[in-house]
Amino acid sequence: MVQDGSDRDRRAGSLAAAVKSAMRRHGVHPKKRLGQNFLVDERILDSILDSVELSKDDVVIEIGPGLGVLTRELARGAGLVIAIEVDRDLFQILQTETAHLDNIVLLNEDVLKTDLSLLLQRQGVSRARVKVAANLPYNITTPVLVKLIKDRDLLDRAVVMVQKEVAERIAAGPGSRVYGSLSVFMQWYADVRLVRAVPPEAFVPAPKVHSAVLCIDFLSEPRFNVDADLLETVVHSAFAMRRKILKNALRGLPGLDAESLALLFSRTGIDPSLRAETLSLEDYAALAREYARLRG
Repeated sequence: MVQDGSDRDRRAGSLAAAVKSAMRRHGVHPKKRLGQNFLVDERILDSILDSVELSKDDVVIEIGPGLGVLTRELARGAGLVIAIEVDRDLFQILQTETAHLDNIVLLNEDVLKTDLSLLLQRQGVSRARVKVAANLPYNITTPVLVKLIKDRDLLDRAVVMVQKEVAERIAAGPGSRVYGSLSVFMQWYADVRLVRAVPPEAFVPAPKVHSAVLCIDFLSEPRFNVDADLLETVVHSAFAMRRKILKNALRGLPGLDAESLALLFSRTGIDPSLRAETLSLEDYAALAREYARLRG
């Protein structure tokens, strides 16, 4: 049934009331150092759930469950939810708020220090579709995304709430002013799309920046078969100083002299006067492959 604006506002308002009630009941004071902002807009919650596309065959790792609003909804659709919360106070609240659900495992630890492979083994997860759902604190967004990329063989999809600027950077294509090394690396290993923008008032307390929901579908194989370390070296060198043309930006690549650098461009057919943000993923694959040959 299609809901009119007033119906949607009432639903969003009911979640806000429930979250604020839980905060009062448990004496919760959001910790700025941990980037704690609690989602209070049910329309955004629905967007996350729709994007995760859960079934009872799914295992979901939730990062930063907070007060358990998303956790409980995930548990209704998934076979198992593993919720990782670093804050001891919130962890104790989560134990109370989710005690009636038997398909939730709560862990009080830092996800950046968690061995996801070992974690899944301990939960008896061997053959399953593993997904990630998270409202990521802004101060750990990039490290968490890098971790997910490294653990991509374990994962099917991640739906994450991040700062809007970061989401736009990840999803950007060549020629965009925000296209950069993070765009290249995320798109090398995954299909990414922006689901929706999220205003500050969707949270309590309201952050000073806008957010966005990002859907990341991990590829079974990298988009191009090249040496990952050499790719990283080339991409970071290219974007290190965005205003430099490639000829100057890549001059410092280890193992290349001026003659080899000239060969790098001539053999790949890439114009050395271009800048990093104009190159496609395929261009970076070509540069990384040729760099591997030239450095021996």
